[in-house]
Amino acid sequence: MPQQLSMPNAIHYLVFCIVFILITPLSASEAEQPLEDLLTLELEELMMITVVSKREESIENAPGIVTIISSDEIQKFGGRNLRDILNRQINMMIVGNHIFQENQVSLRAALNGLLDNQVLYLLNGRPLTNSQGQGVHMDLYLNFPIAIIEQIEIVRGPGSVLYGTNAFAGIINIKTKQPSESFSPLLSLTGGSYDTKSASFTQGNTFDKFSFITAIHVTDFNGDQDINYQDAFGNTDSYPAGGNGLGLVSNATYDNLNFNMYLGQATRNNLGAVILFPEHEATVKHLTFDIGYQYDFNQNWYLKTNYAFYKDWVDFTSNFDLSNHPEGLDTEVNSDLYSFELNLLGSINDQTNLLAGINPLYSDGNSSEGATNGKWNTWQASAYMQVDHQLYKWLKIVGGIQLNKAKELDKDYSPRGGLIFDFDNGWYSKLLYGSAFRIANVSLRFFDGAFFQNNRDLKPETINTLDFQVGLRKPNYSFSTTYYMSKIKNSHIFEEVPNTSKRQMINSGSVDFEGIEIEGKWNLSNTINVVGNIAYQTNENSDDIKDSTFVPNLMVKLGISYKNQMGYSFSLFNSYFSEPTPLDKVAPAFSLNVNPKANSYNLLSANLALNLGKLTETRELSNIKVSFYIDNLLNKNIFFPNYATRNVSTFPNYQGRSVYGTVEISF
Repeated sequence: MPQQLSMPNAIHYLVFCIVFILITPLSASEAEQPLEDLLTLELEELMMITVVSKREESIENAPGIVTIISSDEIQKFGGRNLRDILNRQINMMIVGNHIFQENQVSLRAALNGLLDNQVLYLLNGRPLTNSQGQGVHMDLYLNFPIAIIEQIEIVRGPGSVLYGTNAFAGIINIKTKQPSESFSPLLSLTGGSYDTKSASFTQGNTFDKFSFITAIHVTDFNGDQDINYQDAFGNTDSYPAGGNGLGLVSNATYDNLNFNMYLGQATRNNLGAVILFPEHEATVKHLTFDIGYQYDFNQNWYLKTNYAFYKDWVDFTSNFDLSNHPEGLDTEVNSDLYSFELNLLGSINDQTNLLAGINPLYSDGNSSEGATNGKWNTWQASAYMQVDHQLYKWLKIVGGIQLNKAKELDKDYSPRGGLIFDFDNGWYSKLLYGSAFRIANVSLRFFDGAFFQNNRDLKPETINTLDFQVGLRKPNYSFSTTYYMSKIKNSHIFEEVPNTSKRQMINSGSVDFEGIEIEGKWNLSNTINVVGNIAYQTNENSDDIKDSTFVPNLMVKLGISYKNQMGYSFSLFNSYFSEPTPLDKVAPAFSLNVNPKANSYNLLSANLALNLGKLTETRELSNIKVSFYIDNLLNKNIFFPNYATRNVSTFPNYQGRSVYGTVEISF
């Protein structure tokens, strides 16, 4: 077995790489590169973002801590799905549980409960799924068609000032490619380990003022049959965690009219709420429809209007009460969300920009647990504003606030403030403060079921974060260091209701976080690129339990890619995760230590891509590419603490070594 990387060695490893790359000068031939070659670089300073302030701005001038993933970077390092891509990013980790597989992203160690509601997902700047819904995103991580992605913008830190609930630990904005008249349809077919079969198709075109792009991805796989697992009652069996599903994304524009649509579905194996063989299935479906119009008053001011409809449906087996319902109960949640949003954006003068908006929401749905069912509805309204002023050439001041009110909850507000320093020599710095909130999903607040008792008095979770970042931009590399402190209040946890078999979500205490993040991207030459990041965090809750969210203290991630003009490219990417907090340290009264320990591990992947036309110098094959992706190359046995229900100590969090081959054909 390869030797595990210890925490001190991991730090030395990345620091050495960062120092080495930073002091490595360009060769003479590279220094004399023509401008058109430099324009092919995909470094962050050559890219603009829209996610932080809802308007285009450079990454160093945005009032947020931002990482950009380009489509070129995605192609270089490969990956089957969105999970593979996000798992490589700084201070991020994709985890799952025994009800919803591969369903949650932990950003800056924020991880709580079964549902994925600490980070807000956007599609072209608009909410991707129902922010009032169940927070089940298995379809998103498994089936989102990555061929349509132009870039991913990740904001670490609160974003509720402009985006409301769930923009809590951060925001992930997925921007789709924009078609042109020369856009070529793309068909992709993949097969590989664990009987994996997937296919995707992307098509786009322009017609005068109208343009569109659409992509669909379908997949089916059996999972790793070699993972043996013991449930809460001593039964041992294999738990492959297979699944299937589809994802459809579409974007269209006509003049100032814009349309986004997302359709997702995924079915995965699960072991129910108390972890009991045989496995059942959990299914989630999402439909998002968003239409927006921009009215230009003049060249400085415009009004954006958006109407959105979200529908989500979740079905799984609950087995909390085995004495009365040994077979479990079928649990189903349906919800609809209607959203209307107005945004006024403009420049007061050459130094001052203003954004103001309102966003009323209405949601209704129904929930059922066996024969128990009920309907519910809720509403929420918010008004917000942000102003930035360029006080000096090197200093920008930013301030903003959101006022929000939800059904049966008190009025509240979320502020934002910051100082942004941008110097002529490539250095920049940010001092930012932000606050965010997260309202619990409506079924837990308003539906009284067979297993769950509602809590209409449940307060929103809140988070306050202070960030300090220093960064450097150069033509061939970028580098930044961020120190942050966060405090979560009114944490949501489940507790048993006395004298019943039910559980209820309540507010419980607080968690303090502190961490440092270092990331960089380097173009060593026209053919060799390096990306790397390191994140160290620690946290402590109000019960004096350290690292209570189970997320590893240290993550070290480093990738290198080589792309030859002859038609092939090769890359390696390694992610090191230190040992997470053992379950019995946080919940000693409930932990059943019967499965493999959650150890530290290195997750290494390799990607080889071949352009058959260039390699064979055959024009007829120029539209065909073949790639081979190897995941978990070291074949690590990866488990994670059972943070969800905290009865069995660990749960499988990754499959073993796997190999996938893909053929891409453009038409």
